[in-house]
Amino acid sequence: MSHYGVGGITSGSSSHHRPAPPPQRNPPHAQHSQGKLTSTSQAGKPGSKSSLGKWSQDKHYMQLGADRYHVKGICDELKLDQKTANALCWPVLLSTKPKPAALELCQHAGHPEHQGANAKAHCQPKGFDLHHIRSKYLTIKANGDGANAKKMAGKKRKK
Repeated sequence: MSHYGVGGITSGSSSHHRPAPPPQRNPPHAQHSQGKLTSTSQAGKPGSKSSLGKWSQDKHYMQLGADRYHVKGICDELKLDQKTANALCWPVLLSTKPKPAALELCQHAGHPEHQGANAKAHCQPKGFDLHHIRSKYLTIKANGDGANAKKMAGKKRKK
């Protein structure tokens, strides 16, 4: 007996037939992130979201979206001299997005030192561990559970 299966016409009894799996709706390069479908190949133009990264007046802190990092502390721990630290693209390095999407945050897109994911400015310096950095130098987290939120936990909010 013949019936249609995943690979076309196959033989065998219909009692052992399994229905074909549903067609794949998402391309293989798509990833799920916090319930949202994202695609690493559909990242925006490098620099297109550069306004999400803002430096503090003293240049010690980087505000990246709702996250605030103590970059000077990171540089001190990694023993980076000022020239090396200034050459790094901190918004791209501190981003939790995949590299193609993180390039959207580059504030110097188009500059020769910032061309592509493998540009020197976008490469992590020796000893750079984003998980460690986020646990130690992220002072305000987007979900409100950072160090600043912990300080405020016992205080009443003004209405």
